[in-house]
Amino acid sequence: MDKILRPVVYSPRRFKRLIEWLLANGKKLKVREQTTIEVTNAHLILRDPQNRLIFDEGRKMNVAFAIADFVHMFMGREDADFLNWIVPAIDGFIDHKKGKGKLGGAYGPRIVYGETDGQIKDVINRLSRDPNSRQAVISIYHGPTDLQALPHIVPCTLSLQFMIRDSQLHLIANMRSNDITWGLTYDVFNFTMIQEFIAVQLGIPLGNYYHNAGSLHLYKERDEKMVKALRGGRYILKMNPMPKTFNIHKLEACLIAARNLITRKFWEEIEQAADQYTRDLALTVRYWAARKTAPYEAGAAYRAIKDLAIRKMLRLWPIKR
Repeated sequence: MDKILRPVVYSPRRFKRLIEWLLANGKKLKVREQTTIEVTNAHLILRDPQNRLIFDEGRKMNVAFAIADFVHMFMGREDADFLNWIVPAIDGFIDHKKGKGKLGGAYGPRIVYGETDGQIKDVINRLSRDPNSRQAVISIYHGPTDLQALPHIVPCTLSLQFMIRDSQLHLIANMRSNDITWGLTYDVFNFTMIQEFIAVQLGIPLGNYYHNAGSLHLYKERDEKMVKALRGGRYILKMNPMPKTFNIHKLEACLIAARNLITRKFWEEIEQAADQYTRDLALTVRYWAARKTAPYEAGAAYRAIKDLAIRKMLRLWPIKR
């Protein structure tokens, strides 16, 4: 086991530095015929959870997938079709034993049970009753099931613990394993979005986001080109605050309609959104759907987005004309 390293103050602007830190402190480990560079018992701190987007051209974070993945998780979904048109590689995580097109180890059904917002709703209720509680935990990993599952469909996340301290909502994410180039990017996005949603419902400010990983690693051969392409962040842009009126159900409906570029269903759905925040997230996915085949539609979606951080991120994924 490696020595205990001091916590790393992380921000997406410092993503290149984080990679350099891992390469300097990590050890080589062969995992399933692939060479990884691994730091064990890693601790990251994000001081401003709204600063969740990586603007490094070498990484090229897919913010459309991040948004769709957040909705997929929050709404308790496990269907691959909701995500694979954005990232086809997601089909590699289908669990054929569960039925046609269902993802193995999907977080949504584990977070949501019985009714929408399951464990999220329970956390809100717990902290509303007892702001000092240490029991506001969302459990994702399930030992009796996951210890018997195939390696590629075992959830990387163990739990999310929410704590109110100093009148702010903090989140501690505990990971058994974390791929620094693919997994970390979207885990930070998803979990800080849930953190912000709960903070908004409780009516309190966001605190810190803590990310603890038993194994934080990169794949040496697979990630070599990406590591060389990193330039370091040039922007300090955070997403706009989530409003109380944010409606995850309306966002899901907009995302379902965003894929179809022929009808006006998407624009009809988005007109019904109560706030610009919901519209910006939906428009981002619409931009992704249209950027290669319908430049006019992509341009219309881009011009309608008001969030400056998202607009800057989409410049890494230009319209194909």
